[in-house]
Amino acid sequence: MNARILIVEDEEILALGTESILREIGWTVTGRVSTGQEAMASIHSDPPDLVLMDICLGPGEDGVEIALRIGEEHRIPVVFLTAFADEATLRRAKLASPLGYVVKPFEQDELQAAIEVALYNHAIGQRLRAGEENRLLLGKLESAALLAGGIAHDFNNLLAAILMNIEMARACDGLPHEAEDFLAEAARATDAAADLVARITALRPHDGGTRSTGDLGAILRESAQPEFGFSGCHPEVFVSENLWPVEFDARQISQVVRNLVANAVEAGSPSVTVRADNITLAEGNPSLLPAGKYVRIRVSDHGTGIPLGSLPKIFDPYFSTKIRGSQKGVGLGLTICLDIVRKHGGAITVESPPESGATFDVFLPALALR
Repeated sequence: MNARILIVEDEEILALGTESILREIGWTVTGRVSTGQEAMASIHSDPPDLVLMDICLGPGEDGVEIALRIGEEHRIPVVFLTAFADEATLRRAKLASPLGYVVKPFEQDELQAAIEVALYNHAIGQRLRAGEENRLLLGKLESAALLAGGIAHDFNNLLAAILMNIEMARACDGLPHEAEDFLAEAARATDAAADLVARITALRPHDGGTRSTGDLGAILRESAQPEFGFSGCHPEVFVSENLWPVEFDARQISQVVRNLVANAVEAGSPSVTVRADNITLAEGNPSLLPAGKYVRIRVSDHGTGIPLGSLPKIFDPYFSTKIRGSQKGVGLGLTICLDIVRKHGGAITVESPPESGATFDVFLPALALR
């Protein structure tokens, strides 16, 4: 495995020596920095697989506090480097839940073993965490679908009765002009309520639909057209040449793209980009999919982004960061996207650096190339 490692060490000679060892092993060093601020900037621009962190940095710098922040914001494993092995130092280091601890000076085999064990344990932890999150999310989805199915039929009947009576009232002779306006507004509200019920019943589990190996690029271009309600925004679509074949349900994948683009537009993004390309995923990739060939659909924007505290919940049924109402903030779009993509054997990941918009990646398994 070609691990990518960031070194955070304020002793230049030791940092250079550590970098030399890592490169000799065959690993990639994404950066060599000496402060917490530089470490966070490096992680933001070029995320590593692991951080080697000196506990005792320069004045005003605390490796433990920096490691805590890295874990909270990026979930990147940390292995501590320190010249101190006393109980007090170990107790402080445990606060950041590091996956390794190497005492300076160290030999190459000691450092290599600590990093390999840390990366392995991190990958196992990710899989366990993802499995638990998937189980909880599936339970929420099934509960929401059961609730929606139970009330939708009766609620639609009530809406139909309301709309019929509105139309009968509008047909009466001598209706005051003001009353006509009120009834028209009531009819619009009833139509909006019916649309809301339709979106709620969309939570019923998807079976993956009728799949074929159609023109995925054409589906993406069609799904990102302004007539789907993306007012004031004309999404750009880029499809790589020789895109690998994918088996998909055109209607469902179109719904995924429309939902992701609509979210970006509602977040106030002046521009949205939809891009499809080929990608080969390695073991332990962020999507937690099996290693192999995939087609990635990336929807990125330059809107307000997603608050850090909301990221773990954005795929939950009925969770929304938007204003509640008949047209926005129902909190179903991303839940439906996730359900559809999983039934296609794929995954969705999201990244949203503070105030830098959001990027959603949809991975669909490519068919075996002949």
